[in-house]
Amino acid sequence: MGTPLNQLPLMELLNALESQLAHDGLWQNTAIPQHALQSRAPFCCDTMRFEQWLQFVFLKKMRTLLIADVPLPSNFALLPMLEMTFKKNEFPALFDIIEVMDARFNMGY
Repeated sequence: MGTPLNQLPLMELLNALESQLAHDGLWQNTAIPQHALQSRAPFCCDTMRFEQWLQFVFLKKMRTLLIADVPLPSNFALLPMLEMTFKKNEFPALFDIIEVMDARFNMGY
């Protein structure tokens, strides 16, 4: 039995998110167009799907911050956007990871 999600180090939790996106068929193997990353809309919702934002913006940025050992953002929520995008019964493990991630970041990691 593996470590519970809420006890994983943050980098491992990010890795779990990546693995789950791939497992669920939501991981994109081709790069996203550069212009899509220039969006100013929350979650780049006008230029990419939420799962693309998780892959190309969120995971990349969070890993960069962790490696640089700089303060991480707090008081944010990914779950509401996930709930608007998918039904929990479609991707229950993805919902579990995002719920833990939101809780960890809102509690100061």
